[in-house]
Amino acid sequence: MVIQKLESGNEFGHILLVPILMFLLGSTLISCAKNSDEIKTQDWVGRHRDELATRRGSPSHEARLAHGGRSLVYQQQSGSAKQRHNRCRSVFITDSQGIIQAAADYFC
Repeated sequence: MVIQKLESGNEFGHILLVPILMFLLGSTLISCAKNSDEIKTQDWVGRHRDELATRRGSPSHEARLAHGGRSLVYQQQSGSAKQRHNRCRSVFITDSQGIIQAAADYFC
């Protein structure tokens, strides 16, 4: 139907076609990015540690904290010189119920 309007000389339809297609393409790309398996470190705040362990595996180091929570450290085991500029350690702090209260990335 849009093509028929364009062929009939409807300039207004032609002007709107490109922005509409760009919007739809952008929306699709954003939606795909949000559905990715990669969850940013800060996005784990408020989630349970069991969900983190399911997605990322067991932490490299874990320690009980004085308030009853835990510190969970995920360490990158290896990497080239180029990768050293990327994060190599993610630290998560949970409360006593296992809910992640804070999260941070540390760079090599």
